[in-house]
Amino acid sequence: MATIPFIQCKIFPVEQTADYLEKRFIKHLRLLRSGQVGQPAHEGKLLGVDNHERHETRITHLDRRKVRMRVEKLITCRQEASGMGHLQEDERERLTALAGGVRLATVKTEHQADEIAAALHDEMPWMGPATEQVWRAMRRSVREGPTSF
Repeated sequence: MATIPFIQCKIFPVEQTADYLEKRFIKHLRLLRSGQVGQPAHEGKLLGVDNHERHETRITHLDRRKVRMRVEKLITCRQEASGMGHLQEDERERLTALAGGVRLATVKTEHQADEIAAALHDEMPWMGPATEQVWRAMRRSVREGPTSF
């Protein structure tokens, strides 16, 4: 079955919480201050720089505050860029499941199209005009032969 995009938004990794980002930024700040940015891990060992020295790099309260503010700004910008910032958390989770697209199903007979339309109408009677459009499109796809409507 073919897969088509369902939503057009940018979805960021769920595991990148504010705490995760803050720890990552502080770790990077330590690397910057110890002069090890851009050096592969094995080079640091060859040069005699150990992990203990990297952790000795002092991070002040002011540094942590700046990092926290940058993380908050990053999260705000991510929410705006995603296009889903206005949604509730549970709504975002449900839409995230559809981020990879949805699979198209083939309606094989007009009878199957009628059953699907009836089930849709039973679930959402207030969507009658939309259900009718879907029903007609399904029946047309059976008659004309496209793989999906």
